[in-house]
Amino acid sequence: MKGSARAAIVLAAGLVVLAGCGDSSSSNDCEAFCDKEAECEGSLPAGCVPLCDGVVEAAAQISSACGDAVSSLLSCASGLTCVEYEAWENEEPPDSYPCRAEDIQCQDECGELCDAELDS
Repeated sequence: MKGSARAAIVLAAGLVVLAGCGDSSSSNDCEAFCDKEAECEGSLPAGCVPLCDGVVEAAAQISSACGDAVSSLLSCASGLTCVEYEAWENEEPPDSYPCRAEDIQCQDECGELCDAELDS
């Protein structure tokens, strides 16, 4: 599952095409997440908010439980310090990294959406 949560939220490119513009709540969640990404990584990935909104909408299309799991993960990741954010991205330590419970819930509820890999 390493790197899967960040990948699913930010750039699950194959599923983004299923999504529309996103509602205001997903945009707010995604703006907070992308702000955290920019703060901790030093730059904002191109198209972060619309791509994130697409993943949120794709999750909601899978099931309401999947949509809730992705929203919980976004909220958790957005609230981390940059040190915690890096630990979350690297899943370190493996048994107790930040947002681990939300990662597991996302994988359980959304399957492949949360298994997507980030290559950029």
